[in-house]
Order: sequence, then C-alpha cells, then structure tokens
Amino acid sequence: MVLRTRLSDRSRVLGVVAAVAAASLVAVPGVAIADSDPPGSVLSNYETATGAVLGRDAGQSSPIPGQPGKSLWVFGDTPIAVNGSVCDWCFIPGSTAAVSTNTPGKVPAGLSELPTPPAAPTLPNSDAPKVFLPNRTDLKLPGGAACGTDSYSASWVSGATPGPDMPLRYNGISYNASKLVFLTYGTFCVTKSAMINEGFGATFYDPAANTFVAPTTILGQTPDGTERPWQENLSSPIFSSDGYLYMYATCSPFNCSGGGSTTVVRTPVTGWNSGPSYQWAASASPTGGVTGWTSTPAQAVTVLPGQAALTQVDVKSYPGHGLIMLGQTDFNGAYQKWTASSPAGPWRAGSSGRLGECATYTSNWCYAFTGHPELSTSTGTMVSYFRPDSSRMRMDVVPW
Repeated sequence: MVLRTRLSDRSRVLGVVAAVAAASLVAVPGVAIADSDPPGSVLSNYETATGAVLGRDAGQSSPIPGQPGKSLWVFGDTPIAVNGSVCDWCFIPGSTAAVSTNTPGKVPAGLSELPTPPAAPTLPNSDAPKVFLPNRTDLKLPGGAACGTDSYSASWVSGATPGPDMPLRYNGISYNASKLVFLTYGTFCVTKSAMINEGFGATFYDPAANTFVAPTTILGQTPDGTERPWQENLSSPIFSSDGYLYMYATCSPFNCSGGGSTTVVRTPVTGWNSGPSYQWAASASPTGGVTGWTSTPAQAVTVLPGQAALTQVDVKSYPGHGLIMLGQTDFNGAYQKWTASSPAGPWRAGSSGRLGECATYTSNWCYAFTGHPELSTSTGTMVSYFRPDSSRMRMDVVPW
C-alpha cells in the first residue's frame, strides 16, 4: 500500500509548494544536471530547463521491457511551482509519468515527461508533465453526491512491474505481456478532509506505443460512494512462478480503525482482471506463511504476526536478496524490513533503521517510502519518499 498522507485540501498542497519553491530550486534553467549520489531529489528535464518545481510524490518505477537501463516512472498528484508561484491550472490531479535512464546507486536527474496516452512521445525531452492515467468522471461521495464539488477524482498508481510471459489480446491486437508494464491503481475522490477509496483497477502499459492495454476496473465503487474496505486498497504486484499474481494491503491508522494489519491477496495470473478470482489470506502461521485463502475481504488476516502499526508497506523482488517488504513505521524516517522467499510468506523480520534526513530537517516528516530494485546496488535498497520541505520526491539508500 502506498500511503497518501498528503494534505487533502488542494490549496494547502499548493501553498506548501509555493512557500518553499524558490528556496528548494537546485537547478539552473537550461543547464543539465547529472545523476547524483543519494540522498538527492529525483529531477525532470522540465525542471532543469525551466526552473520549475514538481511537487509530486509516490513515485513507482519499473524497468521498461526491451530497453535495458531505462525505467517508467509514475507519480501521484503533481503541483507545479513556476518562479516561486503556483496557480490552479498548475496542479495535475491523479498521475503523471516519465522515463529515466538509470545508473544504479545514483538518483535520476534527467527524467523525460510522457504525454497523455496515446500521444506519441519524443525521448529525451524537456516537456512539461501531463496527466497519465485517466481520472474517473463518475465517482460519488458517500451518500451519492457526485465527486467534483469541492473535491476531485484521482487515479493513483500503487504498483508497477514488468508483465508476465503470457499472451494478451486487446482491441484486436495481440501482445505478449512480458513486453509490457503492469500498473495497479486506486480510484479516489479527494475532498478537503478525506481521500475516499472508491475502487481498484489495473492495466498493462505499452511503452513502445504509449498506450494502455486492457485497462480494467476490478473492484468498483459502491452504489452510494461508501469507501471500500482497506483490504481492497491493493499495491505491490508480484507475478510469481507458481502462476499467481500477489498484492498487499495494509490497515494503517489512516485508512482503518486502529491499524496494525498487513494482508496478502492473490489471483491466478490469467485472472488478473477478474474480481471474483481474488482471494485474501484467511489463515497464516509464522513458520508456514499463508495456510488458507478466502474470497471475503473482511476475513483477511495479517501476515506479519506481532507487527507494529505501519503507515504503509512496499514489496519488491530484489536480485540476490529475494522479496523484501519495506514498512514505514512513523513519519520521522523509521522503517522495518521483512524478507521472504515466497509472496505468501512466511515473512521474517529483518533490519530496521531510520532515514537520517527525515528525522533532522525542520518539518520533520516523510512519507510514501517506495523501493526501486533496478536502481539498487550491493550497498542497499534505493528508496524514494516525499519530503514536504523540499517540495520534491527524494531518494536515499536503506542498507541491506
């Protein structure tokens, strides 16, 4: 689960960006910036060309199949500060996307923004960001009122990974999913005081054509706009060799009462777009992992016995290190890692620590910890996060 603890009131989000934009600029307009050692800010060519600040968070990345050394990045809401000021039309709700050329162990500083699909991109570029995933226009607030009155609709990506080796046909075109990127996302109605989870969807993405392949709302909104249960706020897709697609959900203090549970859900790979095929962990043991499954989300159990309340988890497969679940345990940079050889567990507690700059800077909080295997090295896991005082997504190393 990628936690959205951003200020829900859009004017406050933009106000934060505007207040720090001038102080946080590290680029000279028109001068290229090389990838940097961590910790550092993930930067777009648009920022270095214009001096603008992109105050976006929750950056998910995936290697682009067939393009070694390149990654697709998808971000959350994107406020844009230009010359230290922000305007309403400089706020992109939902998601934006870009392509990076990677140097493992370095913080990317030359991202090229992607146009809204299916427009053809020119790479590399210094273009401005554009909305990526389409935002729903039919969402409702609890009670049935339309989302859009003092609120907005947002499709927020919760995971990105190369697709599995299987045939896929969409709109009369045949694909092999291994040449595509698989994206999971939640659909939200964002108000001044809440981020209401309205559903879960997934799509394959064709980087060569900048198009979505088979976009599907898998768990749709309730008839009256009531928020869906935390067990359906899914993230971190893992295609396993056992023929299943696995994902995870966390009951954090922000999306359910009390917090303290992390569960796993699976579906046959061929049933990725079929809600009825999804099953949640119904029983688990510390030594055997998940021992039973249920199609009823409310019956889901935690797969991390004895865990502290987490604000989020991010699960990725790291070459040479297996599966690592990175859990953020507070907003001052604290984290806990768990390891497993199977997506169903058992999960075993690993190292813990704290990202130093999240505990020492003035605003004293960070969120949206996300791992990036393709950028990681023998030194540790490259992890991105949002640091509000910088108005930029940052990246640092979590030791193995």
